[in-house]
Amino acid sequence: MIPIKTRVQIKIGQITPKSAGLLAKFYTSEDNIYVEAPKPSFFFTQSVVLVNNFKKRDDLFWKNNRADPLSIKEITVLKMVDTLKKHPHYKALY
Repeated sequence: MIPIKTRVQIKIGQITPKSAGLLAKFYTSEDNIYVEAPKPSFFFTQSVVLVNNFKKRDDLFWKNNRADPLSIKEITVLKMVDTLKKHPHYKALY
């Protein structure tokens, strides 16, 4: 049996009184899994080829291709991460 949905939650409390804790959540959701057709062995030796714009997908793409819609909280977190990535201090570090 192959799980179609998995959830991992990691909680790290404050290590010291002045440090922040961390809560990390990871979700995966799969659909269209085919297990009846085995792949020939050469399939597993092929390299993964990424198209040039693999990271640049618009909201409509994700709306049509995401198996489970994002919650309001998840959308808020993603917007916050995008905002942080554009901040000059973040860019200077990475």
